Amino acid sequence: MMKIQDENGCSFIIGEYIDKGSFSKVYALECCLTRRRLAGKFISKEKLQRHGISNAVWNEIGIHRRLRHKNIVQFLTYIELGSHIIIVLEYCSRYSMVHIIHALKTLTASEAKHFMIQVVSAVEYLHSNKIVHRDLKLGNLFVDKQFAVKLGDFGLAIAIVYEGQKRFSRCGTPNYIAPEVINGIGYSYEVDVWALGCILHTMLEGTPPFQGPNTTTTYNKHNQVPISSIFPH
Repeated sequence: MMKIQDENGCSFIIGEYIDKGSFSKVYALECCLTRRRLAGKFISKEKLQRHGISNAVWNEIGIHRRLRHKNIVQFLTYIELGSHIIIVLEYCSRYSMVHIIHALKTLTASEAKHFMIQVVSAVEYLHSNKIVHRDLKLGNLFVDKQFAVKLGDFGLAIAIVYEGQKRFSRCGTPNYIAPEVINGIGYSYEVDVWALGCILHTMLEGTPPFQGPNTTTTYNKHNQVPISSIFPH
């Protein structure tokens, strides 16, 4: 039984493996004081250094720790070890929307509405606090035992410092990336709105709207959408 401890002296028991990401692995945790079940996101320092993004985790922590919304995964604390930085988070027992879509194939209109209302509420909250998530997708929509959606993974999130500021980095998940990101023309909050549309389509149809056999094909499909179909006169 392995324990870890944060800077305030709170101890956590590391439990079973849950999932993994590009730079992290997620394990169940148990708070030794309250016995509350939590999730620990173990982020590899070595992997971050190898890709030249060592500061990314501190950006994620800086953004996530100040968020308070019922549809956003609660940030509790973080722990820095020799090889890893561990973000301690609220535990969502039904995993993510990916698991739900995988099991059900598609959702009904009323089921999709139930989930999308919550997702949009979380995104509205982020934007009102001048934050762009930049990686909205089914895999980052976690679901608790009451089927409440919890938006998580702020590894690519950015803060908008001043009105009208644009970002140019190409990042995100290909099936959900907006054309502005693909083409490097500068973007802001609108990329999250585009991703919301892709999420809704995936819930209703079972597959993302622009999915192709490879990334290049997927990007080309994104770019072929007529502007008039997005913003009709």
